[in-house]
Amino acid sequence: MRDIRLVNLSLLAKWRWRLLQSGEGLWKEVLIDKYGPRVCNLVGDQVGTWPWFISRWWKDIAHFEGMGGAFWFKSEIFKKVGTGNATNFWKDPWRGDTHFCGKYPRLYGISNSKEATVEEVRGVDGGRDVWDLVWRRPLFVWEEELLISLMEDLEGHRWANHEDRWSWKLEGDGVFSVKSCYLKLEKMWMGGIGWSGEERRVFECI
Repeated sequence: MRDIRLVNLSLLAKWRWRLLQSGEGLWKEVLIDKYGPRVCNLVGDQVGTWPWFISRWWKDIAHFEGMGGAFWFKSEIFKKVGTGNATNFWKDPWRGDTHFCGKYPRLYGISNSKEATVEEVRGVDGGRDVWDLVWRRPLFVWEEELLISLMEDLEGHRWANHEDRWSWKLEGDGVFSVKSCYLKLEKMWMGGIGWSGEERRVFECI
């Protein structure tokens, strides 16, 4: 017997997942026209605020993470960078579980390329790849130390000749499924109930 609340959240998560994927559809064009292009980048704390006239359905999609704990959907996705042309260097979680604007707010605050993609900050020096980050002023000594830490986070990145895409951690192929989402929410919300093994076997047979 499934918890209808968790089923609803899982289905809302599926819509958000579909919005994160590349490709176009009439339904997506309508949402972009009504609410703006940021509907395609609903990732955790980047959701922000919306106008008063949004529909109840869209309100649920935009804010459902608050119903199940802080950013639980965001914690299970990451950006697989190929060419880097569709990934924001600072705002998308593409190296580890967090985005650089949150991990290095000081550097983000003085950056002149807050909206730059990964591809746009990629430079070449003597035939090797470098990161061409532009600042609005010279860095202080302690900010230079932050930059060193950022460069260590970037070390080992490998470019690939494919489009950037989001990946779902709970499935081996990286594709979202309602089932895996439901199981995660069930574990989050119902893990403390303490059902016995016999009780679980009974529920599985219903």
